[in-house]
Amino acid sequence: MMHKTLARQVKRYLGEKPVPAEFKELLEAINKTYLGFDRDRKLNERSLEISSRELTQKNEELKKEINLANQKTEELEILNKAMTGREVRMAELKEELEKFKDN
Repeated sequence: MMHKTLARQVKRYLGEKPVPAEFKELLEAINKTYLGFDRDRKLNERSLEISSRELTQKNEELKKEINLANQKTEELEILNKAMTGREVRMAELKEELEKFKDN
């Protein structure tokens, strides 16, 4: 079976005339090349499709991880503020206690 592009080119240049015998081997080599390019293009497209899908999936996973990390960071900041406030209050109470002991 002749590649559709090659068939169109042969028809354009030869019309309805039969292909001369001396060109049949050349046309077969060109036909195999066209078919090989088509096969390679399909493989590349499939590979790109798979890679794109995998990258999209990884991107979604990373977004979820970033959101989780942001939530944890917010929680830690709240806890840090509470703990820092507690430590400051403890230091104040300790000073007050020392004042009472001195009196």
